[in-house]
Amino acid sequence: MLSIVHQRSLEFFGLELRLRFGSLDHDAAIANVFKAEWLEITLLNCWAHLARKTGEKESILKSPSFISGVARVCLDYLHEARSPAQFSAMRDIVIAHWRACGEEAYATWLEAEYLSTNWYRWYRVSSGVAGVLRIPLSRITAASRKVLFNRYVHLQLVC
Repeated sequence: MLSIVHQRSLEFFGLELRLRFGSLDHDAAIANVFKAEWLEITLLNCWAHLARKTGEKESILKSPSFISGVARVCLDYLHEARSPAQFSAMRDIVIAHWRACGEEAYATWLEAEYLSTNWYRWYRVSSGVAGVLRIPLSRITAASRKVLFNRYVHLQLVC
């Protein structure tokens, strides 16, 4: 279907359709179709899909309350990341924290399924496109450091 849309945009409008972003659930087949048509596309992943799937992995947890008590809070923090650098730093903290809490299998699952190269773009600003409110970079950097520190301290107290 995407190839038809791509072809028809040229045929009907005389313009080559160049998609900058594609949105999808965690599906390799859809990702491959997007990449086949538009090599430079950035694939954004669905936060709701991730939030749903994390609850379905209770069987690999040592403590069933980990999802509602720790994992959900950590994933919400990651989802609210304000930059790729902040997401990356928080990701490392979260994974290390989960392992320190004894949830090695859950941390490994999240890394493989939702933090790998093709599937990590589920945080709010992962497109790299500025939102309606433009905030000076210096304010974002200062705020990011404060948020990162506060969340790290919070994570130390949770487990």
